[in-house]
Amino acid sequence: MIVETMGRHAGWLALEAGIAGAADVILLPEIDYDLQAVAARCQEREKRQRYTIICIGEGAKQRGGSLTERERVAHSPDPVRLGGVGHVLRQQLQPHLKSEVRTTVLGHVQRGGDPTPFDRVLATRFGHHAAQLVIAGKFGRMVTLQDGRIGSVPIADVANTQRTVPPGHELITTARDIGVCLGD
Repeated sequence: MIVETMGRHAGWLALEAGIAGAADVILLPEIDYDLQAVAARCQEREKRQRYTIICIGEGAKQRGGSLTERERVAHSPDPVRLGGVGHVLRQQLQPHLKSEVRTTVLGHVQRGGDPTPFDRVLATRFGHHAAQLVIAGKFGRMVTLQDGRIGSVPIADVANTQRTVPPGHELITTARDIGVCLGD
């Protein structure tokens, strides 16, 4: 089963959802995947399991390949709409496997669900800190959570930037150490 997540060029959603969902393979935009490595992991699992779970971020691409574009919106400041990489991977993998390969694209469904107690408390903490910034006359700042602490940074420092998964990030190491294939 291939599960495609949102995230554009940052693999945080795929990485965290893949680890939380016990994926066997996690493919991220930050690490171009080798189709043969992914197929080999699936073939290895076919010998002893009835399934393999692959979590792929919409911006992932095969080594030497290009992004999978769903569409282009002509008059948009960011006209490229990614999507469909899960279906592309299914077509690439199916000839190498005995098992049927299926794909599901989560899209905006992954944003659904009831907030957890952590979510509710975090929202309250964010709101409180934002109100304190306004009271103090500190405008043009964004409330943050860093190392468990609420703080703020200038909006100019984070606007129009993208926070991708660093290659040496602890979650990458964790995924590798628990036996997850990252396609490389």
